[in-house]
Amino acid sequence: MLHKTIKIDPASINEDKVAREILGAFLKKNPDAILCTDLTYTDSIFSHSHNQQINYTFQSSKNVVFRRRKDQRAGLRYEIVDKCIGFGANGAIWHSMGNLKFVGDTLVFKTKERAIKQTERKRNNEEYTYSSGIRHLHIKPLSYSKFTKYNFMTMKFFHGLNLHQIIKDETTDNPLLTTDQRLQLTIDILEAVQKQIHDHGLLHLDIKAENIIVTDDKKVKIIDYFYSQKIGASNRMDFCGTLITMPQEQFHFDKIYPRTVKTDNYAVGKTLAELWHANPLVNKTKPVVGLSEQITFFRYAKKNTEYDYTNFFSNGLSSEHVEQLKNMLENLTRAIPDERWSIQQAVASLRSIQAERNIGIRHQLSSKTARI
Repeated sequence: MLHKTIKIDPASINEDKVAREILGAFLKKNPDAILCTDLTYTDSIFSHSHNQQINYTFQSSKNVVFRRRKDQRAGLRYEIVDKCIGFGANGAIWHSMGNLKFVGDTLVFKTKERAIKQTERKRNNEEYTYSSGIRHLHIKPLSYSKFTKYNFMTMKFFHGLNLHQIIKDETTDNPLLTTDQRLQLTIDILEAVQKQIHDHGLLHLDIKAENIIVTDDKKVKIIDYFYSQKIGASNRMDFCGTLITMPQEQFHFDKIYPRTVKTDNYAVGKTLAELWHANPLVNKTKPVVGLSEQITFFRYAKKNTEYDYTNFFSNGLSSEHVEQLKNMLENLTRAIPDERWSIQQAVASLRSIQAERNIGIRHQLSSKTARI
């Protein structure tokens, strides 16, 4: 009996017949397999070319995670994970470069980028339940394996940058966005919160710059529904969210106000303040969960937010429009939920700025034409 040791690149099995035969045989015997690059696997197959049974040991050059298909369709898929693209308290986000599937008895690789969120099994079910109805995420059925304590949630991979990446290196002298681009992006973010979250009957409860993706084709996508809950559901009593963007009703100390869409409005107001470089007087970028820090932020959240406007982005804006923008931020982040602006009020204010700027530009152009 022969024994072989082989290193398998699962993304190259279309060209490597031996690797395809070995990996295909292994996955048929272990359909819910999860392959890790730091482990070795053993099995045996009958080789027709050698006309005998062969024992083999193989190691995968990339992690492989199985996933189920929608609508209970037959046949599994195996995502080829090549790198970690995010890591936080709620789990890791991995990049999948493509997937394996059986076509008849033959295992084949297909290039198809996706994102995979890995969390402990006991923590991920609610996120899957709520986010699976969000169309733009393209959530696949939740996968879990006897080989691991984790759940794996596969979703669409967005090419682009999160909002924090876009604005973190900006300065007043070197803005990455023009004034009009910033105004439109502000509107797009507000409308994304409405259409992608609230219109689905959900609260997000962790809106922040890192959870807002601006795709390469300038579309805004809200991600990470780990803390989400249904509108009207009773408040969770556990800590959830990111301190700098949390209103008072999101802290478990608060027993007065229920969490409503105005809870998300507060968070998006704090996030838009970051986009316009208005800094809250208490500013922590690193989430912390120590009790003393929570109490400190809770006390500030019980007051209307005050901003430091020293570095406020005002390029090309009239003083009236600057005040209008500041007024929008302050009204979105009021302490009392009923006093906060709705998404519609904020969008209407921004569209009025856009309209007045367009009228002003047209007036300037017509004046120049008249002089000519």
